[in-house]
Amino acid sequence: MKTSLFSGAALVLALFAASVPAQTPGTPWDQLKPEQQQLLLQMHQERWNALSAERQQRMLEGAERWQKMTPEERRRIQARHEKFKHMTPEQRAQMRERIRARREAFERLPPERQQAIRDCKQRRRAGEDVDCRGLWPERHGADESASGG
Repeated sequence: MKTSLFSGAALVLALFAASVPAQTPGTPWDQLKPEQQQLLLQMHQERWNALSAERQQRMLEGAERWQKMTPEERRRIQARHEKFKHMTPEQRAQMRERIRARREAFERLPPERQQAIRDCKQRRRAGEDVDCRGLWPERHGADESASGG
């Protein structure tokens, strides 16, 4: 569990860290020598220790969500990350703003509505064919169909 949580946390770190321009593929993790893997893990530990408590908490929550995702959800997230890596800084800033606005809109909803959205998304993750867009205020519903959420 500890290893899978760490690997999930490492992936979340990668997803939320500043992206670098696309480069040629590097060496896969499983082809590194054990001492190289250990050194890299130590470097991640040092980076982790430098994070604020709030950032660490967000990373842990993200890692926990990752562990609960289906393989299809993980593929979708990875595809979105690839798309994000190829965006200009301006496009990334616009996307971050849309995400921030979406989160704030969600937080302004009554608790019952928030829970209904969570329940709907949980059902969708479980494989049910449900449309959660109708649970959002009208303006958000249009954004929802474009973002797949």
